[in-house]
Amino acid sequence: MLAIKLVQGCAERLPFKNSFFDLVFCVNAIHHFDHPHMFIYEAYRVLSAYGTLAVIGTEPHGQKDSWYGFHFFEGTYETDLKRFPAWETVSDWMIQAGLRIIEIKRGREVLKDPYLRKNACSRLALLSDEAYNAGLESIEAAIAQAEARGETIVFRTDMLISMLTGYKAGSSAVD
Repeated sequence: MLAIKLVQGCAERLPFKNSFFDLVFCVNAIHHFDHPHMFIYEAYRVLSAYGTLAVIGTEPHGQKDSWYGFHFFEGTYETDLKRFPAWETVSDWMIQAGLRIIEIKRGREVLKDPYLRKNACSRLALLSDEAYNAGLESIEAAIAQAEARGETIVFRTDMLISMLTGYKAGSSAVD
């Protein structure tokens, strides 16, 4: 039987030993922390060598969030702009803490991206070997074309993460 231990703590003073976790996962919470930059340092402290910090949430500064409430509840968008740190700021905090950021890849460095490996994600793992290799060849061709023009091609990743929620009838104040 799996035993799960719940621990209460403060984001800026995590109650765990150094190098304790391989993954620290912060979901829709960083904007609630009193000192979010200190959380990043704490996450770094409790991460094992090659551990990963994943901060997930909305980022109203990027103008990608579209919630109908922003249109009907005056001041909510402006309030979110103040309380949510911009991803650029979070990225700076991560770098200052000593983390490496997975971000834009330029030119041939994209070929070293661990997320480009065939089994790194289900999208690639589901491809046939032929389709996967054709994709790699296509990337290499795009790099060669850019190099021939004296340019460096930029590979960007920009994904919007959505959430769909459901509730059990009779168990929520929504009824």
